[in-house]
Amino acid sequence: MRLSRLVLDEFRNFSHEELSPAREGVTLLRGANGQGKTNILEAISVVATLESFRGADSSAMIRQFQPSARIGAELLGERDHLVDIEVVLTSARTRAFRNGNLLKRNGDIVGEIRAVAFFPDDLDLIKAGPAVRRRFLDDGLIAISPRFGPIRSAFERAARQRARLLKQVGGHLTNDLELALDVWDDRVADTGSRLVAHRENLCGLLIEPVNDIYQRLSGESGTVSISYTRSWEGELLDALVQSRREDVRAGIPQLGPQRDDLAICLANRPARSCSSQGEQRCLALALRLGIHRVASEGGLDTVGLGPRSDFAPNGDPPILLLDDVFSELDPIRSAALAESLPAGQVFISAAGEIPSSLKPAVALTVSSGRIDR
Repeated sequence: MRLSRLVLDEFRNFSHEELSPAREGVTLLRGANGQGKTNILEAISVVATLESFRGADSSAMIRQFQPSARIGAELLGERDHLVDIEVVLTSARTRAFRNGNLLKRNGDIVGEIRAVAFFPDDLDLIKAGPAVRRRFLDDGLIAISPRFGPIRSAFERAARQRARLLKQVGGHLTNDLELALDVWDDRVADTGSRLVAHRENLCGLLIEPVNDIYQRLSGESGTVSISYTRSWEGELLDALVQSRREDVRAGIPQLGPQRDDLAICLANRPARSCSSQGEQRCLALALRLGIHRVASEGGLDTVGLGPRSDFAPNGDPPILLLDDVFSELDPIRSAALAESLPAGQVFISAAGEIPSSLKPAVALTVSSGRIDR
């Protein structure tokens, strides 16, 4: 599925704007900082996932003093259709439409197009805490297949209920609490074990492409290692039962998929503490591009999310969104990236110079919420 037209109504700093991107190759968005380039990339990510890659609240996407915002997308594939995402300020709720028909479940729209986004804050993949890396894996799995979304949601619901119960009991383990925790331990263990299995499988699939891409971007031969680090040993259900008294005493879970991490090393040394900022930025970019390659080439049966034909019959790779990617790369690494861009639709925003080797199929200028060729 390809994006053939994007319409923004009262979205962020756009009143009403439309753009028709390249259906193959790079669509370049040029303009000074603060003009709306990132907002366009964000809108595409919202169509793909119903979430902002900025982690923004839905109401933040509505232009100031307006009651609602709309993102419209024309999608081309085996069956062309229209997708609309509407956000209403009074409820901060998002509604999804397909061909003008309101969908009962917003999640039914996820997977119409797939997208992988890199943005400047992605340096946090290396430098920040475990939550950022867990989200990276989960977002990557959704980019591979929308089937992962319900798996993650089921775990999050069970984990929230168990955590709420622990918080309410005030540190005292009663018989009634034991019975309730038996139920929620089973649900957390069932949903959490499936979620972690997919995360771990994805880590294995990423090793080869991330190493290849990192070496192309950096010009270095250092080996990147990626390993999933569980916060428990053995079976999750057994670990939850064993930690029950400590969980009750602390009032919060001590272990589980919500406390796991992704260990990233360069040349057998922790990238977080032993790599330069330039190396960390290349690593972060290689991780995102690695997700894109895995999602493009398949490997879904290995991840356990089903064959490609179940959700992407035309085999199109995800849309790649690169926000301000050249600003923090030196000229050599910028040129290496331009020469290594994958096939498919690629959107790149840039405020400054771009490599001479980058040949966009469509170049647009963004200024004060206006889009011009």
